[in-house]
Amino acid sequence: MGTFIQTRQNFQIRGIDMKKRTISFILTIILMILCMSNVRADSNLVDLTKKGSINITLSTNDNEAIKDAELTIYKVGDAVIEKSNLLFKNVSEIESCNVDFTKIADKNISGSVLKCIQNSNVKQEKLYTDEHGKVSFKNLELGLYLVVQTNDVKGYSKIDSYLIMIPEEVDNEWNYDISSLPKTEIYSTIDIEVIKIWNKQNQNSKLPDAVTIELLKADEVIDTVILNKENNWTYTWFDIEKSDNYSVREINIPSGYTATYKNDNYTFTVTNTDKLPQTGRSILPIIILFVTGVFFIILSLYQLKIEENEK
Repeated sequence: MGTFIQTRQNFQIRGIDMKKRTISFILTIILMILCMSNVRADSNLVDLTKKGSINITLSTNDNEAIKDAELTIYKVGDAVIEKSNLLFKNVSEIESCNVDFTKIADKNISGSVLKCIQNSNVKQEKLYTDEHGKVSFKNLELGLYLVVQTNDVKGYSKIDSYLIMIPEEVDNEWNYDISSLPKTEIYSTIDIEVIKIWNKQNQNSKLPDAVTIELLKADEVIDTVILNKENNWTYTWFDIEKSDNYSVREINIPSGYTATYKNDNYTFTVTNTDKLPQTGRSILPIIILFVTGVFFIILSLYQLKIEENEK
C-alpha cells in the first residue's frame, strides 16, 4: 500500500514537471516568433535607392476601357525613413502647404493637395490611356503621388483625384510597382447653344456692345458667357452632361428692352424686344371727355326725374 501511494506521488510530481516544461516550451516558442518578427521587420526596410512605377487601368463599372484619358501624376511627397517607419514629407514646392500626409486614406485630403499644387512647379508627368484604358508611369522616385484626370473624354465622367504611395506594403513585403483601378461613370453628352436675337421695333434704339448670359442647371449657375458682334451673338457649350434641367438667363437686360426665352432641343433663343415709340395723339383726353359726358347725361336724367316727381 505504501509503495502504491509513493508511486502515485511520483506520477503527480512528474505531471507537474511536464506542465512546467510545456509552459516553458510554449513561452520559448512565442519569444522566438517575436524575435523572428523583429528581425524580419528590420531586414525589410524600404530601399530608398530603388525606383518604382504606377500602372493605372481606367474603366467603367462594367469594365469598359476608357481610351485617350489624359492622366497626370504629381509628386507631392518625398519618402523618408524615421525610426524604421516609412513617412512622406511635402516636396519643397508645397512645403508651406498644411497637409497631413499621415492621413492619406482621408477622402478629402486629395482635394486639399490639389489646391496646394495649383500655381506651383510640382514635378509632373502625363500620359494618355491606350485602347485598353492603361497607362504606365515608370522609373519613378519613391514618394507620394497625386493622380488627376486632366482632360474630358466624351461620354464619360472624370475620375476623382487620388493619392498613390510608392512603395506600399503587401503581405509584409514592400511593393514598388503599384497597380491602380479607378472607376468612372458613363453618361450621355449634349451640345447646348444660345442665340441672341434683337427685335427692334424702334429703329432709333441702340444695341449694347454685349450682353451676359448664364447657363443654369436647375438653380445652379454652370457657366457665364458674353455675347457680342464678334461671336455673332451666339455661343455653344460642347459635351455637356445630358439633363432636362438646363436653362439660360440674361443678366443686366439693357434698358428699354424686355427678354423672352425659347428652348428648342437644347438650342436656347433669347429675344430682346424694345418698346414701341408713342405715335399719334393720346387717347386720354378722349376718355376724360367721354366719362364727363356720361356723367352729365346721368345727372340730367336724375334732375328730370326729380322735377316729374314734384308735379
